[in-house]
Amino acid sequence: MSGMLTAWVTELMTGAPINQATVSISNKQKETNQQGLCTIEQYNTENDERREVQKKRKVNNREHGILVVAKDDDLCMSVNIYTDASVLNAYVWHVFNDRGLYKPKEDVHIKGYVRLLKVKGEAKLPTYARGTIDYTIYDPRGQQLQQSKVELNIYGAFDIKFTLPDNVNLGNGYVTFSLPDSQSSTTHYFKVQEFRKPEYEVSSMVRPTIARYCHPIVDEYVIATCQGKLFAGGYLNDANIQWTVQAGTTTFTPPKRSDYIFGRAQPFFCWFGNNNQTEISYPENYHGIEQEPRTTIVHALAAITDLNNQTQETKTQFIIHPCTYYVGFQLSTNYGKKNKPVQTKVIVTDIDGNLIDNILIECKVIGYGKERKEDENGLTVFEEIKDEQTLAVVSSNKDAVNIDYTPKLGR
Repeated sequence: MSGMLTAWVTELMTGAPINQATVSISNKQKETNQQGLCTIEQYNTENDERREVQKKRKVNNREHGILVVAKDDDLCMSVNIYTDASVLNAYVWHVFNDRGLYKPKEDVHIKGYVRLLKVKGEAKLPTYARGTIDYTIYDPRGQQLQQSKVELNIYGAFDIKFTLPDNVNLGNGYVTFSLPDSQSSTTHYFKVQEFRKPEYEVSSMVRPTIARYCHPIVDEYVIATCQGKLFAGGYLNDANIQWTVQAGTTTFTPPKRSDYIFGRAQPFFCWFGNNNQTEISYPENYHGIEQEPRTTIVHALAAITDLNNQTQETKTQFIIHPCTYYVGFQLSTNYGKKNKPVQTKVIVTDIDGNLIDNILIECKVIGYGKERKEDENGLTVFEEIKDEQTLAVVSSNKDAVNIDYTPKLGR
């Protein structure tokens, strides 16, 4: 086979073109010009004997050669220089399916277009193919599932549909298409599995795009939205959505105030949880927790099911604040002694952590202990006693205020 080759030779370090470099391939050689270019025409990549063997065996392999470039003492080789045979009139295929991955007993839809490229001058013009296409369907192990014919329409297009058997082998199945009169054919592959990966991704959000709502507006609507986006592009349409809304207690610390304790403190020597959750049937209103003003978190879970019965879930959440301001305290120590003040700092902040001025803070401190006494029979008993103190102070927007508590119990 004869071909035409254009070589461009440049310097490895700088990329500058190399002049007068000798380029040779098979039985031809030529020197590059000042741009580092040279063109070799009508070079043979194979001998006639090998081409004749391939012709008899009907092998359609591309032929290749070795390109050698020499300049002074430098030598460079490039292997596998391929040459493709140019066919005057050729059929081209474009075949695709609706999904790519199927389960047993599902329908497979395959559509395709066939064009005949006719050479006119230096151009190849596509024309609509005509005739009947023979196609054969094979499972992943090469067993024939179906054989039939389909007629091309006036636009050179075809559309077939078939159902996979219940006991079909899993793996990569394929369909062979051929035009009997032109000896042109193509193969289209599809996957068969018991399950398939999702074809789309889901997301959800709360509108407006703020994650906090206060009790003065609890009866107003909170809009939760979700969407499904196909990996192949575009958005998921006509999908069923099932919403589940749940509310539970949580903790909240205003920004930049992590050194203070807000809400209910959890002692380091024990743990008590707040895992009580209340299920709410959408779209009923939620009025918070009546017994105690505590931060509430609401989860909105959306289960999206597409037309292929694939279900994916997405969840968004938002916080309901029990009030406009938060009060936080900070102990200088976790231990105290009787009749010795325990230094305590208190602040009042808004939801964003900004200090609020002139807010009355009432602090109730309750201490529990046991006192040793003798009963009426002269026996030693331990009675529970309680030390309850109420302290008050006004907040400042400059810094934390001090509330010193003096224990009356203990040693």
